[in-house]
Amino acid sequence: MREMNLVLIFPLDLPSFAISAVLREMLFLLVCFSERKGLYPVWQTILEGMMNTMLYFAYGSNMSTRRLVARVPSAKAVSVAMLSGHSLEFHKIGKDGSAKCDAVYTDDLNDVVHGVVFEMALSEKPTLDKIEGLGNGYAEKDVIVLSESGEAFEAVTYYATSIDASLEPCDWYVEHVLRGAREHGLPPDYINRIEAIESIPDPDNYEVEMAIYQ
Repeated sequence: MREMNLVLIFPLDLPSFAISAVLREMLFLLVCFSERKGLYPVWQTILEGMMNTMLYFAYGSNMSTRRLVARVPSAKAVSVAMLSGHSLEFHKIGKDGSAKCDAVYTDDLNDVVHGVVFEMALSEKPTLDKIEGLGNGYAEKDVIVLSESGEAFEAVTYYATSIDASLEPCDWYVEHVLRGAREHGLPPDYINRIEAIESIPDPDNYEVEMAIYQ
């Protein structure tokens, strides 16, 4: 039987999120092609690894790695990133009646929400949906965010569907946001804006919430 060779070519100037999609297709072809050569287990492992993970763009309290990992253990920070055409607001109605973060679409490229791209296990998305309140004041959408170097990431993020501009966040919630922002080195002026947010003192819950940093 004649030996077959498989050559796969794709343009190297594709953005990273497009390359990710292309690589998935390439790996699928490699799995099919290499099965007859006894290499199937190797490519199966690689393919399953890519298919079983997702990217999540956090811009609120989940920017804090300790807070997110305590809820979604597989989460690992990939890159700091910016979501253009959006503005950070504290007006989402939380379960406790206080305000939570929202990335509001403005269609103005001068507006930017800074945050962190995390890679996590796809199997843990139901947990993330629950803690984010998907279907209960938050909806999800796919966004393209850019790193400081211009690398693009396609990620899932959440935005508010139930808002009240008169609400204020609890002090512990703002502290989580600030801890994440400082941890990942977000721009100083952006951190200053978050520090200026008026919050509600909540001493009982503050101690409980801050325990993860001890």
